[in-house]
Amino acid sequence: MQSITFIYRSVGDESREQMLRKKRPPYFSKLACLKSFLNAANRLSSNECKKTFYFCNDSPIPQDRLALMKKYGKIFDTGGKGNIESCRFIYGLARKQDTGYIYFGEDDYLYLDNAFVSMLDALNTMKNADYATLYDHPDRYANIRTEGMKEARVYVGKYNHWRTVSSATMTWGGRTEAFMKDWWKFWLFSLGVEKRDGTFRKLVNAVLFLGYLYPNWEQNAWHFVQGIKQFWFATPKRKLVGSMPSLATHCHSDFMAPLVNWEETSRKAQRLRL
Repeated sequence: MQSITFIYRSVGDESREQMLRKKRPPYFSKLACLKSFLNAANRLSSNECKKTFYFCNDSPIPQDRLALMKKYGKIFDTGGKGNIESCRFIYGLARKQDTGYIYFGEDDYLYLDNAFVSMLDALNTMKNADYATLYDHPDRYANIRTEGMKEARVYVGKYNHWRTVSSATMTWGGRTEAFMKDWWKFWLFSLGVEKRDGTFRKLVNAVLFLGYLYPNWEQNAWHFVQGIKQFWFATPKRKLVGSMPSLATHCHSDFMAPLVNWEETSRKAQRLRL
């Protein structure tokens, strides 16, 4: 039987000012995002896949979302540590898991129904793929490039296509076995943004020769994990693949994944009873 651990990070609802600053689409709802996530996870048959859920909340969560979290899994209060510190917390939590796969989710992503079914199929089919992102970031088409990879490969899964990509956001999944060996690389790069303007960050950047670490520390971490660009020497060289078309999207109006009606996805999720 397959097994997967889902670790979902959340903060409370956003004010109108925050939604405008983060350029949320008009139909954005964190409840809809959570429901779409759980609905996609429910599509993994419990008879064929053991599922474990952890919800890491960094600020008070509205009761409607909190009730769903309590129904599905265990809740951790990360005490307002902020984005980077809470990210390190979930890496530590993930290291204690013994499931075959792991998935890190954030509370501002919408998912299609078959997102996780397709992801596990891809990781089972492509034995050389270690990690997967469900978000087909539009930047990949605005400036076509391999970003340090020798080539970008396209694979055919049972449900959709996948291509090699150089980086992902902080929402991704993969083989737990690979993560257990790579976790320190993600953790190490997050050190550079702990004190963004202080001496500590400058020292870390100098040691790692990463003058442009901030604001895209996760991008550099992925380059290190895959052994590409300035980290061509790093081993082992992992492979990260991304879904085409997208199986999930970051809810930012400027960066919605293409070719999917996300408004319809959100409306559908809001009507779900889980």
